[in-house]
Amino acid sequence: MKIAINFLAWLAVFFTIIGVILTLSCTYHFINIYYFQNYFLAQCCIVFTMLLWSIKVLGWKETSKNKLYSFFCLLIAVGTAFFMYNNIS
Repeated sequence: MKIAINFLAWLAVFFTIIGVILTLSCTYHFINIYYFQNYFLAQCCIVFTMLLWSIKVLGWKETSKNKLYSFFCLLIAVGTAFFMYNNIS
């Protein structure tokens, strides 16, 4: 299970990087892809990636440092989801 979460977390990072690059490219009109013309897809990628990394970091060891890192990942995910819910770009 640990290997699967690790793989999914790094796969999510890869897709987040691609999503952010495509979103910025569409924002500055370098390319034109309909789904990347706003920040919604990039925000979805960030929420999913931060949730996976929160699980991944918490699964390493039960130290207070890892719990803090996991909390910050969850905080970023919840904050981004809040902005998505309120339609703030």
